[in-house]
Amino acid sequence: MDRQPQQHSDTDIIVMVVVGMMALGSAAAIAAVAWQKVITWCLAHGLLVPPDASPMLSIPASNGAGLDLSRILVAAAVVVVVLAASARGMRRAVRRGEEFR
Repeated sequence: MDRQPQQHSDTDIIVMVVVGMMALGSAAAIAAVAWQKVITWCLAHGLLVPPDASPMLSIPASNGAGLDLSRILVAAAVVVVVLAASARGMRRAVRRGEEFR
């Protein structure tokens, strides 16, 4: 059996573009709602400082909530620990002769 490569018509392409744009818009709306829930949860559990406490570093799309100096230092320490653990794991893998792809 001889198969021809399938060609898409202009209508098919337009439908795919429109569906893709609708999916992207839906994903953006879902992400915005989820972000607001994350911010609310962080404020309720004391991970973020409310806007009236005048944080040093405000989080985007959080209506002014953010981090004060102590929370910035904790976040920086977490980033340093994660980077150190990653570097250690990569160094161990290199010693064993594994390749990263």
